[in-house]
Amino acid sequence: MRILLCRELERKYISCEIHPDYYNMILDRLDNNGYIRDEYRLDFIKDKNKKDAKNKVTIFDFI
Repeated sequence: MRILLCRELERKYISCEIHPDYYNMILDRLDNNGYIRDEYRLDFIKDKNKKDAKNKVTIFDFI
C-alpha cells in the first residue's frame, strides 16, 4: 500500500475515496499495517482461503 510506504518514509500524502466501505477499509488497513481483515475481503477470496486452510498439509500428517 503506497500510503504505508509514504508513512514509513515520513512523506506527505493525499488519498481520497468516495465509497464509504472502501474508505473504512483503507482506514482499517492503515491501523493494521496494511493487513486486510476478513470482513473487508471479497467473497471469492474468503472462499479460496477457507479451501486452502482445509487442504493444508503439515509434517505431522505423515507421522
